[in-house]
Amino acid sequence: MWRTRVGYAGGTTDSPTYDAIGDHVESVEVLYDPKVVTYDELLDLFWRSHDPAGKPYVNQYSSLILTTSDAQASAAQASAARYEQARGHKVATRIEKVGRFYPAEDYHQKYYVRQDQTLSREFRTVFGEDQTALRDSAAAARLNGYVAGYGTPAQLAEEIDSLGLSLKAREYLRSRVGDGTASGACAVTAP
Repeated sequence: MWRTRVGYAGGTTDSPTYDAIGDHVESVEVLYDPKVVTYDELLDLFWRSHDPAGKPYVNQYSSLILTTSDAQASAAQASAARYEQARGHKVATRIEKVGRFYPAEDYHQKYYVRQDQTLSREFRTVFGEDQTALRDSAAAARLNGYVAGYGTPAQLAEEIDSLGLSLKAREYLRSRVGDGTASGACAVTAP
């Protein structure tokens, strides 16, 4: 199981917001169980999910891996070197020790679920107006991925019972994932 939160990290500006991000980068914090997914698997996803060689036109869109330990830093450096060797070009990705992570505003959290009227209504039934519970929900993180276009019908079938959805919402989600109407998105990790 894993949880995600979007936010701002990698800079020195105190209390950044979307409109006043300062020197931070838009980031995704990933809390994961290494018995389920390894850090190396997350790094592989990171490299596949965007163009790490492109230089951003503004700092907030930089390619950045923030590490929480020396072991993570070594693994990230090694994966960057493998990526560069395989692609034949240098990456622009910065690899740094994480400082403070600032969660983004509520309207940025679980964006794809929030844009889907059926699932958004479902979560309001479960969480009411508790935005922190929605932001920190592992089930909402999983659903957000499916709605964004990640995950197969077979993967959804394996875990749909654990997501806490009503029968109506389950059928709705199965139809979206099964017919390919889920949208596409880019995932970036900042563990």
